[in-house]
Amino acid sequence: MARPKEFDQERALHRAISIFSQKGFAATSTGDLMRAMDVGRQSMYDTFGDKRALFLQALEVYVTEKVRSINVELKTPGSTPCFNPEGACPLCRTQRSFQYRWLHGH
Repeated sequence: MARPKEFDQERALHRAISIFSQKGFAATSTGDLMRAMDVGRQSMYDTFGDKRALFLQALEVYVTEKVRSINVELKTPGSTPCFNPEGACPLCRTQRSFQYRWLHGH
């Protein structure tokens, strides 16, 4: 019989999001993830798979949450969508910056 999970998977994914955004995919080690997520190696692999699978799950959570927050912002009275290709909108600059950090770190 499998043991029940002894950690909060959602919290662990959010911690993975944080470490991936700080260091980038390539520079983030399995040890970095285990420390940030406060899980053991076997629990991490059993729950999320390898580092790439964890990255994709974390990215999916991040994108889902960002899209939700953007939708809320757009539904706010007085807000207007930004179609500025120059990236003058602070939200757009933040999004691009964060996407870059996800892949490359900083």
